[in-house]
Amino acid sequence: MNVDSGAVYRWGMVNRSGNGRVRVLWNSRVAEKLDRLARLRNNLMIDDLDKTIRAMLLRDLAITNLKVSFESPDAQFRPHVEPPALDLFLYDIRENRDLRSNEIVAERVQYYDKVLSRPAPVRVDCSYLVTAWVGDGSNSRTENEHRLLADAMTVLLRYPTLPPDVLQGRLKEQENDPPTATLQPGRLQSIGEFWQALGGNPKAAFDYTVTIGLQPFAQTAEPLARELDLEIVPTNARLAGARQAAIQRPDLLKGRFIVRYRNRKR
Repeated sequence: MNVDSGAVYRWGMVNRSGNGRVRVLWNSRVAEKLDRLARLRNNLMIDDLDKTIRAMLLRDLAITNLKVSFESPDAQFRPHVEPPALDLFLYDIRENRDLRSNEIVAERVQYYDKVLSRPAPVRVDCSYLVTAWVGDGSNSRTENEHRLLADAMTVLLRYPTLPPDVLQGRLKEQENDPPTATLQPGRLQSIGEFWQALGGNPKAAFDYTVTIGLQPFAQTAEPLARELDLEIVPTNARLAGARQAAIQRPDLLKGRFIVRYRNRKR
């Protein structure tokens, strides 16, 4: 292992002694700080999801000047985003209780006799309302919007999970590729009231949901479990043949024992 003396090595410090031996020391404060920073990066998870969806749509649709937006599809959308555009409005975020797990996730830390553990990530459904927008000056604007919406629908239906080659940021660290659901019943109670609340005209739209894992729990560090092999032998078992002699002559034991053990890492 090529390391510098005093360097931070993930969960601790690396020290090099005078004889050239390298020792990695556990540092709980460093471990807690790195874990806290990792959990704070969950703040970027939804942003990474938006970037992933944008990259997937732009790659597969390959439409010149197409924009993928996540703005609110209200009366101000068209002035803010120049068509042609697809809009994915994130209107609902909630825990997927069907995927809730009581499993404890454990990770052995290399170079330390430590095991890091914490509850499994929380699975969160992110639901988008997908709409299509084309320029005001185009002929058959509604038909063109429906055509663009159908193209987007085809791409999203193609992937039951987000493809690994487009994952952005922390989504690359997910245990499994995030599952998706297209054209499933949405969380909106009334689509008419939704458009009325936005102050815009109703548009053709469909639902798209992606389930991601968020890790809000702090990890705990425990010593690595070990197995002990115990062997009880008579005190004079150091001598060759003493064990067999003890079996044949129990009086040699005289109530004195030596306990030998070997540590074995699991």
